[in-house]
Amino acid sequence: MDSNKDINFQIKRKCHHKNRCEISFKNLRYGRIVGSKEACGSDAYFFLQIPCMFPNKETPWRKAAGLYIASFGVFIYFFIFNVFGYIESVQSLKYVDWDVKTVTAADYTVEFDVPSSMYIAFI
Repeated sequence: MDSNKDINFQIKRKCHHKNRCEISFKNLRYGRIVGSKEACGSDAYFFLQIPCMFPNKETPWRKAAGLYIASFGVFIYFFIFNVFGYIESVQSLKYVDWDVKTVTAADYTVEFDVPSSMYIAFI
């Protein structure tokens, strides 16, 4: 039997419609491997990647759930953005109100340098 067909047969027989499966490739040889004893020792790893397939009846539900979750995330973003904008505007108005209520003499004081000649003329 061809090695590629044997791999497909093992995957279909042991893994089709299952969440988890184990496949033994002990007696399987695919092509010629140079230095096969060193390449296939106890430290060798074999990785197999298989796409995850969902039944067609679950696809519309998953799409709708993804749409609702993404829409909810966008709604939360806009809500928080508006709340922060509101808090910023309220705080700026409170600062202006506080500044108006706490008028002191320093608000109307002007400071400038007086040369010594002007000071002597004043005295």
